[in-house]
Amino acid sequence: YQEPRVLTKDKHKCPICGGVIEVTDVKRHLLKVKKVDTDCRINYFSCEPLWYDIFSCPHCSYANYHVDFFKVNSEDVERIRMIVKNEQLPILQQGEGKFSAFDKLVIKYLQAINLNEHIHRNENALIGSLWLKLYWLSKDSGDSKFAKYCSGKAIERIQTAIDNEEIEGKSNLSMMALSLANLLEIEGDDEAASNYSAIALNCPNEKILECVNEFRERLSKKIRSKM
Repeated sequence: YQEPRVLTKDKHKCPICGGVIEVTDVKRHLLKVKKVDTDCRINYFSCEPLWYDIFSCPHCSYANYHVDFFKVNSEDVERIRMIVKNEQLPILQQGEGKFSAFDKLVIKYLQAINLNEHIHRNENALIGSLWLKLYWLSKDSGDSKFAKYCSGKAIERIQTAIDNEEIEGKSNLSMMALSLANLLEIEGDDEAASNYSAIALNCPNEKILECVNEFRERLSKKIRSKM
C-alpha cells in the first residue's frame, strides 16, 4: 500500500520529446524506516519507493532512473531517441494492452538499464544498482528465475564498480559491498561473500553496520557448519 501523503505529482517537460508529462515521485523526507534487510534493502512503513524510481514519458516512451531522467546532455538527445525507437518501442508495441502494472514497472527498469548501458556504459554502480532493485522486485513477485538472472547482472556490475574503486563515500561503498555479499552468498560463493562484506565493516552508518555484523555472523556460522 502506498500512502498518498508521501507521494507527489508534478508536471514537467520531457527532455527528449518536449511533451508535458506528469511524474509521481516520493516525498522521501516523510518516509519512516521499518527495517533494513541484511542486503541493505530499506523497508518503509508507508511506501515502496522502488515502484517510483523510474520516470517515463507516455509520449515518446523515454524511461530513466528518476535522479537522471531530466539530466540529459543535449548531445545525447538524438541518440536516446534512436535507442528508444530501434530497441525499445518494438517490444513495447508487441505487448501493448497485455502488460500488468507490475510488468510495466519491470519493463521501465529494463528500459532504463538498456539506455544507460548505451549512454553511460561505464557507470557500473548505477547500472548495478538498477539490476539490484529489479532483483528485489522480482523476489517480491515470486519470479525466482528472473530474480536469479537479475542477481547475476547485479553481481557483475557491482563487483566491477567495487574492484575498480568507482563508488564514492564510505556509506555508499559499504551498502553496495554488503548487497553484493548477500547476492554472492545466494549464488553459493561464501568466500567471496565474506571478502566483500569485510569491506563494509568501515561503514560509519550504525544501522548498516549492524546489518554487516549480522550478515557476517550468520555467514561465519554457515561456513563453520560445513567444515
